Amino acid sequence: MDNIGGDTLRASVDLVKDKNRIRTMIDDEIAAELGIPTLTPKRSSEQLEGVVELYAQGKIKLHVRQLYPLAGAAAAHRTIETRHGRGKIILLISSSAPAVPTSTVADRPASNACANDAASGCFSSLAP
Repeated sequence: MDNIGGDTLRASVDLVKDKNRIRTMIDDEIAAELGIPTLTPKRSSEQLEGVVELYAQGKIKLHVRQLYPLAGAAAAHRTIETRHGRGKIILLISSSAPAVPTSTVADRPASNACANDAASGCFSSLAP
């Protein structure tokens, strides 16, 4: 499984007997040149709508860790880069974004606590 691409993907071909055992999810162009299958996800609005419907029906659960307004994108990235805590970090594109149920933030380390204000750019839940 290649997740680097470039020269590393090229070198992989020399290391295996059967190049069909190699997969990449990074470098589609070199993979096509070398005849290596790719694992590039095929995303579509139809797939997203299907996932949203499953969520709405309660068939899948989503643990939301923190919500950030678009203006708080830098703070969201800093939170992700700490690699601490569980759950998804969600960036809200507009203030009229639909409510997203959030789980408690109690399982998050205190050093990663959310201040719930515009200055910090972090909100642990959406106001109704």
